[in-house]
Amino acid sequence: NNMKKIILIIGILVGILIGSNVMGQVIKVNVSETHKFYRYGEFKNPIDVINTPDVDYGLEIIDCDYIFDLQGKTSTFFSRSNNGWTTVVPIVNVEKVSGGYILTTSDYGTHDPTLSYMVKIYINTEDKTLLYTYYDSYTNRTVCSKINNIIIDIVDLEL
Repeated sequence: NNMKKIILIIGILVGILIGSNVMGQVIKVNVSETHKFYRYGEFKNPIDVINTPDVDYGLEIIDCDYIFDLQGKTSTFFSRSNNGWTTVVPIVNVEKVSGGYILTTSDYGTHDPTLSYMVKIYINTEDKTLLYTYYDSYTNRTVCSKINNIIIDIVDLEL
């Protein structure tokens, strides 16, 4: 009976330590190219948009950074290729998955800035890929950017 309590306590402590490790990270991603796809309608799976897009914009060379602060719950985007344009939005959910993370951010619309969009960002730290996807209710289409060949730097912070 005491052994069960000890195992339970150890399990809880390990869970807390793993959880705090995830939340104490900053993920920096440098992007040099992106491939943007649109598909009319709302799609939860970005692969559906990539495999059968209504519009394929092809590969675009860019120079920008994402900084995902998992502790401070912010996503910062900085674009050198777009005159230093910077935006900071809140991260509303962090999910650690096999091979990386799925982040959900709350962003605002480009066509109508009063609209808010829930953006899903799939970061694969092993394959060094990133998918950025959201549904735009203003244009009734799902937008997906497939980003390959990224440089990822994960910084573990002391908590």
